[in-house]
Amino acid sequence: MAKILNFDTGVNEFIINGVPVRFNPADPNLYSRFSDLQSEVERIEADFAEKRAGCTDTAALLALTSQYDKQVKSMLSEVFGGADMDAVFGGASVISPTDGGNMAIKNFFDCISPIIQEGVKEYAKLEAVQALSEIQQ
Repeated sequence: MAKILNFDTGVNEFIINGVPVRFNPADPNLYSRFSDLQSEVERIEADFAEKRAGCTDTAALLALTSQYDKQVKSMLSEVFGGADMDAVFGGASVISPTDGGNMAIKNFFDCISPIIQEGVKEYAKLEAVQALSEIQQ
């Protein structure tokens, strides 16, 4: 008979645009992946802007947009534990303009960044407590 063992990993569930996304906001690996992702998205956006500027064919522009969208959503999914990012964005492209005038990806980063920043602070506190404990021994 199989024994079921569970332990706390710090993973929490967040509902983002109605979609459950599970991650541990205090995980330093998540913070690292998220930081790398933001830098990579900026690089991809610059590359996209350059290619878009030279694109005169509507079909080619749509294909380029779709390629960019899939690439960014795949990267987001990797960072956030396989979450369905197409569902998070409601099927819209990450570069879709929003009512606030931003691209959807910027709104996503603005939404999730405070949670990850609080998680990093929590991790730093735990590290400080551990270091203090080691000094006092």
